[in-house]
Amino acid sequence: MRYLAFVVAIAFYPYFSEASNTPRWIILSVVLPLVFLGTKPNWSECHGFAIAFLVWCGTTILWATAPLDAFHQMWQLVLLAIAFCLGSVLSRNSYRWTLIAFGLGIAVNSVLVAVRLHGFEEIPQWGDAAAGLFVNANFLAEAALMTMAGLLALRLYGVASLSLTAWLFPLSQNVFAASGLLGAIWLWKRSRIAALALIVIGTAGLGAYIYEKPDFWESSIGARASFWLNGLSGLSFTGHGLGSFFSEYPNQQMVHTTSKAFDSFIRPKTAHNDSITIAFETGVIGIALMVAFVASVLKRPTSTREDMAAKAVVAAFLALGLAAFPLYLPTTAFMAALSAGFLTRAGNVVRGQRSHRRKPAFQGNSAAK
Repeated sequence: MRYLAFVVAIAFYPYFSEASNTPRWIILSVVLPLVFLGTKPNWSECHGFAIAFLVWCGTTILWATAPLDAFHQMWQLVLLAIAFCLGSVLSRNSYRWTLIAFGLGIAVNSVLVAVRLHGFEEIPQWGDAAAGLFVNANFLAEAALMTMAGLLALRLYGVASLSLTAWLFPLSQNVFAASGLLGAIWLWKRSRIAALALIVIGTAGLGAYIYEKPDFWESSIGARASFWLNGLSGLSFTGHGLGSFFSEYPNQQMVHTTSKAFDSFIRPKTAHNDSITIAFETGVIGIALMVAFVASVLKRPTSTREDMAAKAVVAAFLALGLAAFPLYLPTTAFMAALSAGFLTRAGNVVRGQRSHRRKPAFQGNSAAK
């Protein structure tokens, strides 16, 4: 799994329309099913919720407005389900090295970001911010945040620092906001005053940013707000069908969307909020199943440092999903699914790993005497 994690972080082919995402989905489509053959997952209630969600997503294809998009999205969800199952059989050492390998892949991108800042512009990318092998700088920064969250939980500070450039220089507003949210969560158990202060500062900064914009709806935050409101306006009990947000968005215009994000040639593929996208496409039933799945994963015990790292990766993924779409990107979605699966083995003796629990000093009836 460590080799796959490294490759997924650096795969790039400039002749695809999506030079980073497409080759990574192709690699996952080939490798994950092969690795899964013969694997026996550690079944848990989390797997039950995941299966129920997948079955319901498959059912919504029957009324999806764009069947090809629906089947495409369904296959990606199946791949993530396989990654989730594979994560449930990873040993602590295997997961640790998988996270390190992923971090080293992001470190390669950090180097490319640094050299681009010094004038090397041979790798194609979207926008002005350096993006390494991710084309979109936001995608790189999101993967870097997830990497750093896990590695810092493992106290591998040196390896985590290798991703700092990839986290910082894309200047991703969403990543900075998600980092602040994770920081507030981390501070909450240590100092609620400090956590509240961070929340107040972040909220004030957001307010100042919005206030300075002459036309809020033309800003990037305004565009996201229009995606959210228009997506919420189209909620239904059964949803519009998997993969339908792109095709249905023109019919959901409760508020104006800037022409920078929606016109005759461009429109959003997702709501830039994973929960709203899922709710729009799969309805109340789908989002309820997803919430149950996420809750079942987050309540798993964290008895080891690796468990805490996996939960940190999942938490970063969820924080990013509030204003972006990490669920629909191969790099972030793969690592989140693998980490969530790893959490389901918490408390179990996993293949390739011995239990470290001590045996009682006395056993049998004589111990009670």
